[in-house]
Amino acid sequence: MSRRAVHDVGPAVLHPRLADLLRRLQHAERTATGEQRRPTFRLMRDVLGAAIAAGVPVRLLADCLGTTPGSVRNRAGRHDAVVSPTLVAELTGLTPARLDRLSGGRLAQARSEAAAGYPTGALVQALLATPAVIGRR
Repeated sequence: MSRRAVHDVGPAVLHPRLADLLRRLQHAERTATGEQRRPTFRLMRDVLGAAIAAGVPVRLLADCLGTTPGSVRNRAGRHDAVVSPTLVAELTGLTPARLDRLSGGRLAQARSEAAAGYPTGALVQALLATPAVIGRR
């Protein structure tokens, strides 16, 4: 019996909603210009940090982004950014209300009066709690 490395423990496939979010952020990073570059890169760092904190294996994140696990670990940030409701909808394809419903109420709003929106940690947790396939009603 072979031993699995610690970073190999976890799901064998990245949740499709998280994978979609990462691909959209990666595209946003590649196309951002001027003043949008820094916030876009910071948001990717925060989402990677939130995904790792939520227990998503680094190798799955790296495979999704076409990079190495070491690169993902080095880029991962504090995951404390606040994402606006508009950006949540743009990046996930779901309104915050629908994402909250699908995740069983896991999309918590930020508790800061300075920034209205959702912490990246709550966004990732909510995405991971949604069904992989969402039917139309």
